[in-house]
Amino acid sequence: MIRRLLTVGALLAGLSLTGTSASVGTSGTRAQTQEAFYPPYDQIVAGLVRLQGSFPDIVRVREIGRSSNGRPILAVKVSDNAAQEEDEPAWLFLGIIHGREPPGLNITLGLIHDLTRGYGVDQEITDWVNAYEIWFLPVQNAYGYETNRRKNGDRPGVDLNRNYDFRWDRCAIYQPQCTDPNSSYFRGTAPFSEPETRALRDLAIEQRPLFGIDFHHGTPFPQSQIMRPWGIGRTDDTVLPPPDQTRLLETAQEIARWTLASRQAGGFCQMGSPIFDPTVCRMPAGGLLAPMGQSSNWHYAAVGTFHYVVEIAERLYNDRYFYTPDPADDDPRSLQQAEEYVRNLSDGIKQWLRRFLHGRDGEGFTYRGPGITGRVTDARNGRPLEALFEVEGLTGDATRTRTSDPGFGRFYRLLPAGTHSVRISKEGYQTETRRVPVADGPLVTLDVALTPRQ
Repeated sequence: MIRRLLTVGALLAGLSLTGTSASVGTSGTRAQTQEAFYPPYDQIVAGLVRLQGSFPDIVRVREIGRSSNGRPILAVKVSDNAAQEEDEPAWLFLGIIHGREPPGLNITLGLIHDLTRGYGVDQEITDWVNAYEIWFLPVQNAYGYETNRRKNGDRPGVDLNRNYDFRWDRCAIYQPQCTDPNSSYFRGTAPFSEPETRALRDLAIEQRPLFGIDFHHGTPFPQSQIMRPWGIGRTDDTVLPPPDQTRLLETAQEIARWTLASRQAGGFCQMGSPIFDPTVCRMPAGGLLAPMGQSSNWHYAAVGTFHYVVEIAERLYNDRYFYTPDPADDDPRSLQQAEEYVRNLSDGIKQWLRRFLHGRDGEGFTYRGPGITGRVTDARNGRPLEALFEVEGLTGDATRTRTSDPGFGRFYRLLPAGTHSVRISKEGYQTETRRVPVADGPLVTLDVALTPRQ
């Protein structure tokens, strides 16, 4: 368990990330004592590179692009045989898309810390690292982190969480200021106009994560929120709900429950919890994102990822508790509560990793449903195929048809229990349709060899 989550340097266990003073701009500049907890970006980059050197078998640090101010955007993969691409489900945990919301850095580095230090020591953690490919982007917005700003620049700069190609043109219906370059919510000049969003887009399309979380900070309500893709819109902007809305909601509620945080102030808003108050808790666990160009909406619609936003309550996590507090005004009880919440959230994510791993199957692993998984191959030679797979009754007007992975032919689809009709097709091949019963327990295997048309 993570014992101290507030010091970024401590999370990288012995790597010299703290204690160096550096100017980070004039607007929102952090004090030197704050930098002990949030060191300059160069030190974070150097520390992650050294982490790979310390754990070369299970850590891969990869530059996936450059930020608007030329900084490397680093993705960290934790998995056995990290230098190889393996036929394993991927997870994606994202921090600091808005530069002035730093707690995501603590949480992502804390999880990396626990996975690397527990591998080969704790059997359960060892199984997770062996069974999954777990990806982290601790800092998505390097400029914002260094200047303590929301956007990725100031002339004009873009809100990266309005720049994704999911109904980008509908943003103004829900947030009129998103078209104003001077607004903190400016969506940019076009979808994926920014190098940061393009870098993450390309990684997501390549890896096709099954699950993901984007950590935010600043909801003004007394409790934190976990939000899922997307609402049905307004009368002047209708859109069908996500095809997987039932499973998306169930998983969001499970995450909230696993943190144990709904029992304490600053915990998740959750319908039915003892402290739920609809007058101050606008969005319960599983609340809906607006149907516009936000990261989690795009990850689900374009890639199929069950992707969530965790909004950490501002009342509990104000800057004083995530930066070095002044000993003169430090409230140990509040600081302890903040640390306890982050530990609970980390433990909830571990429970999510635990929940999806069903067991072993020979030398491999099985994963928990209900749902299906399988490989699509060419019937002539066994070559993996990138094919369309569709589940009858589970399509939407804002989602793309899911495809199998081109490298392995692998697909995953979480489903409600019951019997489903699955259609698998590819141009130049005969289409296959199968009736598949699924239930609680391991994912049902559906391997399909497509026959080329004559």
